[in-house]
Amino acid sequence: MSEPQPAATQRWSAGWGVGIGLLAALILFVPATFALQRLLDVPEINATPKHLRAHAPEVSPSYWTSWILAYAALLVPAAILAGIPRTRGIAIAYAITAAIVGGLLAVFVISFELNGFAPD
Repeated sequence: MSEPQPAATQRWSAGWGVGIGLLAALILFVPATFALQRLLDVPEINATPKHLRAHAPEVSPSYWTSWILAYAALLVPAAILAGIPRTRGIAIAYAITAAIVGGLLAVFVISFELNGFAPD
């Protein structure tokens, strides 16, 4: 049986997980989603503001699929790292950080795309 790690080592591991989770979510997640949308030929959503539209935009199922697949891919490293006992602290910190930041980014970008954006 392995000995428990000192608290300083556990914090260091969690710090790596948080840092890598932030970088992955902020730098890779949204561009990867847009690349996947191009790959799946997802129809673009009209950027006209919501109050200037005659009706709500039609959103294809492939649009939602692209976001779900990219979000799942964002969390894959945590699943891999969780299988190794020495990297579980990193995996947990990464999973929490990437899930929260990635989820917030997804909500923000999807809101812009569905509600439109343009100066009033």
